[in-house]
Amino acid sequence: MSSRSGHRHSPACSPEVLLALKSQSRSLSLNRKRLLEAPPEASRLTFLARLDLSCNQLRDLPLVLESLELLQHLNLSANQFSDLPLVLASFSRLQYLNLFNNRLCRLEPAVLGCLTSLRTLNLNSNSLASLPAEICRLQRLTTLAANRNQLTSLPVELCALEHLQVLHLAYNQLTALPLEFGCLASLRVLQLQRNCLTELPESAARLHHLEYLDVACNQLQLLPARFGELNLREFYYERNPLIRRDPVHSTQEQEALGLKELCARAVMQELRSRASPLRDQLKAYPQLREQLSQCSRCAVCGGAFLNTWLECVRFEPFSPSGRMSKAGEDVGDGEFGGSDDGEQRQQQQQQPIRWLPIRALVCSYKCFNAQSEFYGLAFL
Repeated sequence: MSSRSGHRHSPACSPEVLLALKSQSRSLSLNRKRLLEAPPEASRLTFLARLDLSCNQLRDLPLVLESLELLQHLNLSANQFSDLPLVLASFSRLQYLNLFNNRLCRLEPAVLGCLTSLRTLNLNSNSLASLPAEICRLQRLTTLAANRNQLTSLPVELCALEHLQVLHLAYNQLTALPLEFGCLASLRVLQLQRNCLTELPESAARLHHLEYLDVACNQLQLLPARFGELNLREFYYERNPLIRRDPVHSTQEQEALGLKELCARAVMQELRSRASPLRDQLKAYPQLREQLSQCSRCAVCGGAFLNTWLECVRFEPFSPSGRMSKAGEDVGDGEFGGSDDGEQRQQQQQQPIRWLPIRALVCSYKCFNAQSEFYGLAFL
């Protein structure tokens, strides 16, 4: 039944629902029906596996839909949701959830944490400032898209998604990534263009399955120390203030190390021997062991250091097997591809940077001056 205004307001029984009941169809589309409310009689479709409610004016879903326990695919894109509908917590078999182009400003943690079967989550084009820690419960998630939101940071719990393969975070306000980002061992595609990133965590060099990386239009000056070990096919990095290959060498040959640093280096050198008695003696000092576990290795001699080092840069040639670079190309949101708004950019023809600045840490000026490929940044 239609109202006088021409908008449908929870019809007594929509023809689409009647047809699905009669045919026992496992799929129902109510796309572009100008719905203000989802039809509660759809709760009778307990056999439903796919439900499309996209392009309506929905703000919530009725709790009676909790009977749709077999639902696997739910499209709620282009509606007016500001939070996750509570009834979603009942959809324990849901594998695909599309919330593209809504008004989401938060994700109810208790609801999100119940979607443990989810494999694809599309949050593109919303107003999210953060993601809840409960996202770590989505252990089957392989694709997460959150382009065009207002994210300023990511929860460290995101890094527990060991099956995540595709991560879209372009057009946000991210200033940093979690230090544990390298734990996303299955990641193949990573979009980070047009954020405010000043660096990538060193652990990012452990993303050995990563094939596509876009960091264009950020504030990056250096890349992680082992960045060259990545097996990238496509790498986009334009419009970053990357350090240019303009060598300036140091004339300083020695540095004054503090007593704590000298002792730490001596202890760590001794611990390199498997027969060292210090290995057993340190078991009685857990705090000291914790401090020593934070040590780093010199890029030249391989020696360990704790708090005093030279932060340097070396330049490595980079030529991936795929395309070289575009200047922060537009991203698709509706289905993770294509252009969502028809924006046509004037792509600036830039000479690609053939030498990438890679971060390197060395333990002393002696090591620094022994290698002509290193250029100094700062003494910390």
